[in-house]
Amino acid sequence: MTLFYNLALGDPAIPENIHRAKRFAGFYLNEDPEALNFDLENKLVRSIFTGSRGPLSSSDATYNLRYGHASLYPVVLYLEPEWHEIPTRKNEIQTIYDSLVTNTDVPVNLGITGLMTHAYLLTGEEKYKRWVLDYVDVWMERIDRNDGILPDNIGRTGEIGEYRNGQWWGGLYGWYGRYGLMMMFASMDVASECAYLLSGDAKYLGLVRSQIDQLLLRAKTTKEGQLLVPYRMNKDGWHSYRPMMIRDLAHLWHASMDSADWARIEKVHTGHKFRPLNGEGLWGQNTLDHLDKPSPYIPSATFDWNEEMVLGDRTMGKSEYARLMYYAGENPDWPLETLKADFQEMTRRMEFMRQDKRLISEIKGDDTYPNNPIIIKALQQTTMGTPQTIYFGGLLRATVRYFDVIERRPGLPEDVSALVTALDSESVIVHLINLSPVEERKLIIQAGAFGEHRFTEVSYPKEDFSDGATVEIEQIPVQGKYLEITLSPSSSIQLDLGFNRFVNKPSYNFPWKKSRCGSSIKTKRGFL
Repeated sequence: MTLFYNLALGDPAIPENIHRAKRFAGFYLNEDPEALNFDLENKLVRSIFTGSRGPLSSSDATYNLRYGHASLYPVVLYLEPEWHEIPTRKNEIQTIYDSLVTNTDVPVNLGITGLMTHAYLLTGEEKYKRWVLDYVDVWMERIDRNDGILPDNIGRTGEIGEYRNGQWWGGLYGWYGRYGLMMMFASMDVASECAYLLSGDAKYLGLVRSQIDQLLLRAKTTKEGQLLVPYRMNKDGWHSYRPMMIRDLAHLWHASMDSADWARIEKVHTGHKFRPLNGEGLWGQNTLDHLDKPSPYIPSATFDWNEEMVLGDRTMGKSEYARLMYYAGENPDWPLETLKADFQEMTRRMEFMRQDKRLISEIKGDDTYPNNPIIIKALQQTTMGTPQTIYFGGLLRATVRYFDVIERRPGLPEDVSALVTALDSESVIVHLINLSPVEERKLIIQAGAFGEHRFTEVSYPKEDFSDGATVEIEQIPVQGKYLEITLSPSSSIQLDLGFNRFVNKPSYNFPWKKSRCGSSIKTKRGFL
């Protein structure tokens, strides 16, 4: 879905894509009689798998149980290893699995909020907003009813653990699952961000914040000072203690800009000191591939947040370590180093394709090869002041966004670079440079990915003070979502932008869709 959403960032006026967005969202408003996926009375999704053909009532028990994605406990106390090889037992387990697992609502369904928000951003229709807020509200109520813990299986009447005698864990991609924590938190991130975006009510960040706190509440600290949190739950309790994932903390802080959320990051930063001993794989970097290993955490090399420049798009947020340290003032080289890392990875992938001698018929699957050489992670983070988009159906989360006035398109104009150098709850600092020695460039800066924020005022130096002269600061009011900048040839400017957050109705609309309000600034020549 990430690709589908990003198409609207390129052009939100394509009729076919608007139609698709409304049709897809309609699958959860029961607008399609063949796709009655949502229970409007109990406000729940009717299955773990839903789509254009409606909710599935049966799904693959063999795969999901053998690979540890769900549990049948406490209905089945012991599942013998060879159960799937005996036809009668396989049929019996399949029936139990469908009643306990398939026909339930689960936390990963919170990712549907991205689909509904996408439709709202294109159309402005309130029904999509209402669905998002109602669905997030009901999950937050479930957390309250479950003593603060997110339950991972909801029965058809809305009861927690309805088919498991009230047991709140064991559902697909839930607390029991080997990748459950990664997938549940990704969906909670998306849902929290979407609900906050649409409502302007920060209470919705409590969805993901509450579960971060639940993990930190159960944290253990090793004798070496390593902070570990439980990733999984089974009949014996919490287990699979690992370093906490940074992705969710980064997205929470980006949304809230709250000092208390930054304190949570600092707590994890202080406690994440080491990588695991060789042989434990990469889970010290928050990879979840080794969660089934029973061995305890044994530290080895020092874990340096400043050096974590993880490549590619499916990084599960590991690139946030170095980015957060930049905003903490501890990693000044991050913008250059992260762009270098992505550029080197791009050239590696291009060379792989040049040297690839395989026939099309020999290429198996589409997950790894051939690699897509276009990597936007570092560009997105540096220019927009944002965490990496959640891979599992997230929307762009940008502090600022740019539009080329002359070409009338989204993005920075040719020859123009941008770097967000500082962020806080009431301001953002953006440094712009026009590298062209002959051409003037014009751009619009938008407050937020979807114009959800408002610039209050802008401050910037009036002259070039490289000769040591006293700095004179110009301050002008804006009170709008747009600011127009004209960059003279070979000029640069640093803008300190005052911010009101989440005060505007968000939309994919481009600045020239309606008459703009705001201010304009023009730089002087030779300001580099």
